[in-house]
Amino acid sequence: MIGLLRRWKTACGLSALVLMMVIGCVCAAAPVKVYMIEFARTDEAEWQRAVVERFHASQDDIQIELISLAGSSVSTKPLTMIAAGADLDISYHDPYKIIEWTHQGLTTDLNPYLARDRQAFAEFFEPLLNLYAVKGGRYGIPIDLQVQAFFYREDFFDEAGVPYPREGMTWDDIARISPHLVVQSTDGVISRYAIRFPQFWHWWSILWHHGAAFFDDEINPNRFVGDSLEMRQGLEYLRSMIHDRRVMSPRTMSGDTATNLVINGQVAMAIGNSLYMQQMVRLGHERPWNVTRLPYGPAGNNVAWFNSLGWFITSVAPQPQAAWEVIKYFSSEASMRLSVEMRGTLVPHRRVSQTVWMQQWEYPKDRRVFLDAIGTARGLPAVYGTGIDSIVNGVNAVADGAKPIEQVIADWQVQLNAWLRDRN
Repeated sequence: MIGLLRRWKTACGLSALVLMMVIGCVCAAAPVKVYMIEFARTDEAEWQRAVVERFHASQDDIQIELISLAGSSVSTKPLTMIAAGADLDISYHDPYKIIEWTHQGLTTDLNPYLARDRQAFAEFFEPLLNLYAVKGGRYGIPIDLQVQAFFYREDFFDEAGVPYPREGMTWDDIARISPHLVVQSTDGVISRYAIRFPQFWHWWSILWHHGAAFFDDEINPNRFVGDSLEMRQGLEYLRSMIHDRRVMSPRTMSGDTATNLVINGQVAMAIGNSLYMQQMVRLGHERPWNVTRLPYGPAGNNVAWFNSLGWFITSVAPQPQAAWEVIKYFSSEASMRLSVEMRGTLVPHRRVSQTVWMQQWEYPKDRRVFLDAIGTARGLPAVYGTGIDSIVNGVNAVADGAKPIEQVIADWQVQLNAWLRDRN
């Protein structure tokens, strides 16, 4: 009886040991969970979910949990989660916001990962990786690519007997031909302007073309340098095109650039980017339109600006290494190709953009100018918060005729130098 009891106890002990080992193995095999903000826009979210599905099928070590914005915004949700101590590994935003959050200590420097896995990004357009640079660190990885070009309605030019805009034209050329493209009634009411006041911040490149700059260093600004002849000339060009020549639309024109140009015919020309191209194509091309490079300015350049939504890893990420593996997968050639196929968007991957994206679209015929512009394009200065508000409000005041240029520049002197002091 005692022997049986001993054997029973031994068996129970062995069973318990085996059970513990099994549990241990199961626990060891449990995937690491990465928490990732989900895109708000439908097309972006569908692509994101498709990549997540592929990622899960490719390995068993990492599980991605997408976090819905749920009525919030990508500008507030990450901050709310971080403040609440909730798990969040990956989010996304525009460069200016990632840079702002970097200064607040909310993001992770990705340079160590990039140094280790540089080959994974060998096909990325190199300047894009600098969009999220702060004091030598890099804090974002580009998701898509938006680059500027010059849009125009071919039929309006044909009616006016004016040659189409072309590579090498200047902003003075645009001013010269613009009166021929304006349509107005006998009592002076304009139904079609030659060119749209640039939507969003697309006027920035016009200032560059005049040689203007706001800061001494666009990546790590330390000093305001916008009190210059070049800045005055750039702002005066915008002001005079609206108020003196009356060929550029008021800033307050309703509707978006694509609709104004392609559907309503309220303008004959406009600055936009590759996302605008996608929107215009979807509106149809029964009314013929095309694109070319931006005009040159007095400074001798036609630099376009580019932008890119970027992934970033939060500074409180529970699983930063696993999060990096997720970002790498989203940046792979296969994922970039899927982005073009599902969304039609231009991507930061050189080979995919030059092949898949070019083949994805049949219109406009000169769409390659977006790719041609990348070589000299640059990102907007690393300005955010009250700094960017001050710049935008000043340009808007000039465009609206609400303030003289000298007053706007004087305001910038005070406001932007104060922003620089607070930032540093």
